[in-house]
Amino acid sequence: MKAIIVKNHMVILIADRSRRVREFIKREISMEDYKVILAKDGCELVQQLDSLESLDLLILDPDFPDIDDIELIDKIIGKFPDLPIILHSYPLNNNSAPPVSNSICFVEKKGNSIEMLKKTVFSLLKQETKPEQRIR
Repeated sequence: MKAIIVKNHMVILIADRSRRVREFIKREISMEDYKVILAKDGCELVQQLDSLESLDLLILDPDFPDIDDIELIDKIIGKFPDLPIILHSYPLNNNSAPPVSNSICFVEKKGNSIEMLKKTVFSLLKQETKPEQRIR
């Protein structure tokens, strides 16, 4: 099988237990010419990660009933150690954002968070974009 050269099609995986949230974010992000893949739970997210050869960004609400959030983050980082991750979730009990790093950001989930989410996506992918074409 020949490698396919893909121009401007960065791959974003959206993992959220709410179908409505997944579809809304997909619709908004797809308008920017990104390839979007969805996962509805921890099991499906792990399957997607195992099947993907490359991934440019993960938008994740780690509140899944079928997998521990720490275990999930460890699996993600194990497969894609440099993957930018946007934690898109509700604030923690103490109303503070979770710790962030160079590759993990937090965007609070609320009714009007899509603009901040899109800005964060564009910012992270701009940093990650390479001038050469990507081969998948």
